Amino acid sequence: EVRQRQRALFLLKRQKRRFDKVLHKLADTERNPTRGELFLSQACRYELAAGLHVDILFMGRCLRFLELGDCADPHVHRFLGALCWAFDINREALVVLLHAHLMSTRQQQPSTDLGGTHEDGAQ
Repeated sequence: EVRQRQRALFLLKRQKRRFDKVLHKLADTERNPTRGELFLSQACRYELAAGLHVDILFMGRCLRFLELGDCADPHVHRFLGALCWAFDINREALVVLLHAHLMSTRQQQPSTDLGGTHEDGAQ
């Protein structure tokens, strides 16, 4: 049990160190961070400050709060890739979660097309 706690503490410290490295490396004084970048960085910061590990399940929950525009933002994509490195998250698994989120977000958006097509009987 002592070894498990020591290992958990080691992993948490490593995640904090790598997360700080990511924030430092991706910091850009020429632009403000996007909404998605801010949300993800704050969420990870709170998780680590609480002494909890950031993992694929946590990132999956975070993705649910991203808007469609956030998901299309290349800065958010780059940040997510860096977070995969920082937290030892499988990048392909995160991409699957992101695609699932995009599909569910698109299905929930109301249709702006009020007219029908010839195929569905509209004339």
